[in-house]
Amino acid sequence: MKKLKKGFLLIAFNNNEIDYIKLAISCALSIKRHLEYNHITLVTESTNWLEKILSKVDIEKIFDNIIIVNPPNQKNIRTHYDSPWTKFKAPFLNNKRSSAYELSPYEETILVDVDYLVMSDSLDLVWGCDDDFLINKDATNLRNEKFHDKEIRLYKDGIPMYWATLIYFKKSDLAKRIFDLTIFIKENYLFYKHLYKFPGKLFRNDYAFSIAIHIISGFIESDINSFPISTIKTMDQKDDIVDVNKDDILFLSHDPEKPWINHLVKLQKTDVHILNKRSLLRHYEQIIKSFM
Repeated sequence: MKKLKKGFLLIAFNNNEIDYIKLAISCALSIKRHLEYNHITLVTESTNWLEKILSKVDIEKIFDNIIIVNPPNQKNIRTHYDSPWTKFKAPFLNNKRSSAYELSPYEETILVDVDYLVMSDSLDLVWGCDDDFLINKDATNLRNEKFHDKEIRLYKDGIPMYWATLIYFKKSDLAKRIFDLTIFIKENYLFYKHLYKFPGKLFRNDYAFSIAIHIISGFIESDINSFPISTIKTMDQKDDIVDVNKDDILFLSHDPEKPWINHLVKLQKTDVHILNKRSLLRHYEQIIKSFM
């Protein structure tokens, strides 16, 4: 396939609990609505479900390119929440993300989590930048509070954690070395878990990319550049969506210190990472109506 100049890469594989294809559709529609340059490639295992929920015309309108690959072979079970009172387990099929460099048909790529809604034009500022690789280190919740320690460093005294939610890269030596190293870390994850002392058994791209950046930087805390909006606004799994409109989203933000309290938060023209995926799926039809 001929290399294209620039575009977005979305990777989605369904499981028995979460419809990642619908999440990818929601993400793609938010990109199409709010960004001037919005060429999108979807990486998935099949178009069967996509063709059941969308017409051929709509598929071609939303996704400019579809790449079919084998699904991840992972036993990566994650506990999810849908509000503070409901939790469930589901496979977290995320290990194709480290292959994005080879999968991307673009000279410049923005790799985006499919549970991310683009509600502003800030990503238009990225194209043609001087950097070969961008990734964010900072994130806040809906109430502008920093996350707990394990979302800031891999453990209390560990290296900084970078969020693989958004990654910009060019076809360049630096980006290829980071992705190649991330693949190696993924394949030897248990070794790096012990070396970097982070908790849990779940494979996280955030951790793998953070370790790769630390190694590439000569085992020092790197000053690798962030996106123009350097802080990722993040909806927690225990938060909920009340309403979605063309340019704003209304949330209920759970207060972990006072679990009987939910704060009403409205984000206007602000990109947001939606960790409560079921909440986003409950508003799928509303997103289609608002963004299509």
